Amino acid sequence: MEEGAGGWRLFSWRATPPSSFLIIHFPNICVCRFTFLYLPYLLYLHYNESMQLQRLSGRKICDRVMRQGKLWKGKTLVIRWLSGAPKHPNIDPSACALYVGTYASTKLDKSAVKRNRMRRRCREALRREVKEHSKLPTIQLLMTPRSPSLSCDFADIQEDVRSFLSSV
Repeated sequence: MEEGAGGWRLFSWRATPPSSFLIIHFPNICVCRFTFLYLPYLLYLHYNESMQLQRLSGRKICDRVMRQGKLWKGKTLVIRWLSGAPKHPNIDPSACALYVGTYASTKLDKSAVKRNRMRRRCREALRREVKEHSKLPTIQLLMTPRSPSLSCDFADIQEDVRSFLSSV
């Protein structure tokens, strides 16, 4: 087994023509099998290993984060967070991921379109900031946008997310 530069591992290589194949394991994502007919071809893969963003779903899981989670307040959003993976039978607790949920009540704005825009802006800011961080712990986040997140610059939301991630 070889370790590659981008986080991939070469699991097996069968070099008997005409049906040679290559199996590559991407940690926490998938296992890919590449088949090619003639051997003198080289296969280069570029894979950027970054933290996976997963959905935090389910009323019980979100209620647990609301009750037991730590609170962080910024100018444009409020984040409740718990360390570790959610307790659910379909979730692998050893997987390194960020479990993200958003919550926006009608107190923020009566318009569902505006509330959804606030949610999307917060999620996108988090996604962009996570791409820049190399290693983050597995945590559950419940993000609640504040009313300034609708009218402020996107850079302000990113700054809030950046300061949260530096405090974790």
